[in-house]
Amino acid sequence: MKEKTSTGKKEAGFLYGVDERPPWALLFFYGLQWFFMLFPALLTAVTLCDHAFSFSTDDRIRFVQLTFIISGAFTIVQSLWGHGYPVLEGPATAHLLTVLFLAPLGVSSVQGGMVFCGAVLSLWALILRTSQVRRFFTPNVVVVILMLIAFSLLPHLIADLTGQNGPSGRPGWVTFSASLLVVLGTALLSERMKGYFRSFAMLVGIVGGTFIFLILDLIPKGESDFAPFLLLPGLWTDVNMRFPPMALVSCLVSYAAVVVNTMGSLAGLASVLSERESSLNKRLRRCLFLNGLSGIVCGITGTVGLVSYGISPGMVAMQRVASRYVATTCGVIALVLGFLPRIAFLCSLVPPAVVAAVLCAALGSQVAAAFKMARENYRAVRDTTVIGISVVVGLLVALMPERIAMEAPGWIRLFLKNSLVSGILVALLLEHLVVKSGES
Repeated sequence: MKEKTSTGKKEAGFLYGVDERPPWALLFFYGLQWFFMLFPALLTAVTLCDHAFSFSTDDRIRFVQLTFIISGAFTIVQSLWGHGYPVLEGPATAHLLTVLFLAPLGVSSVQGGMVFCGAVLSLWALILRTSQVRRFFTPNVVVVILMLIAFSLLPHLIADLTGQNGPSGRPGWVTFSASLLVVLGTALLSERMKGYFRSFAMLVGIVGGTFIFLILDLIPKGESDFAPFLLLPGLWTDVNMRFPPMALVSCLVSYAAVVVNTMGSLAGLASVLSERESSLNKRLRRCLFLNGLSGIVCGITGTVGLVSYGISPGMVAMQRVASRYVATTCGVIALVLGFLPRIAFLCSLVPPAVVAAVLCAALGSQVAAAFKMARENYRAVRDTTVIGISVVVGLLVALMPERIAMEAPGWIRLFLKNSLVSGILVALLLEHLVVKSGES
């Protein structure tokens, strides 16, 4: 492949620019490192969906295969024909949270909501300007989204952290204590590790946590079936879409969070590469169109929708490699592993408590980022009012007993069952309609 003039190579001192391909050996090495960053996110989505839908062994293997293949395929497509940046595409936390909320309604409701809202996003990316949505999602609203995604996931992690999902026969407090050890250890690694190695904290946390649970005999006694080495993937569930209002509104809100996340990821990378805003807007429209398309594919297959990961700009800055072909290589690795179910099965054997603990450490970093953003964009007391009230409302909904929500009519039930929907709606109302802004 002939080297091309790179974006931002000389200006930022990168070893390889956006459109330049490193030598094949280096390219594989860089791509493998990026896959190590993608792997924990894939594993988290698989583990939580496993509990939400009670997978059989075969269903779990198929779900892992589809998750690897779809994430890998769209990482390839986005890096080559979408945004054209070195950015990872993986399961979105906002989509994962929505799947957990909608699981009691059945996977058909998840399929319908994801497909419908994915089509809406793709259509919107084609006909509207992305700047039209930016003015709604102010820094205050983005801070609320970051906090609520983290806080709303915590109730779904309690069963894993205490060993209720996949019991090991040991007391719950023992499992919880070991889980806290993994949380603190992962957070400490993230703080102490320097440079590029810091990005491996989650992966080290998963490996080290599994070793700790093995020593303490906290590994759940699972099934011993072993998958074949090579197998074409199949659907783990039938395609039978339903479109209840609760699913549609919940998925619309999660897609709004994905749009905000994607804008932040690409804008961050564009700033690292000194990219012009006009070029960024074109890349963003192509990226959002493909995000919607990936949502349709994930909806049909019953997997978690994708997002462009915000960690990518940091990876580029640490490696000093801005080549989009590194992300392409990472996508190829994930895609190939999706056809190797034996590896997929081994990945699914990581204790759920370990995955939940590592995710808690990551959510802690997300909350810290939200606090930092709130501090940097603080203008007046109204900002703290908007953020504080919105987060409290979201937490109240997250902690509300299930029976209270089930007693309410359908539309009201939507807001009493989904803390992300309720909190973001309150944030938008307070930010744009109720609490008037004073002088900065």
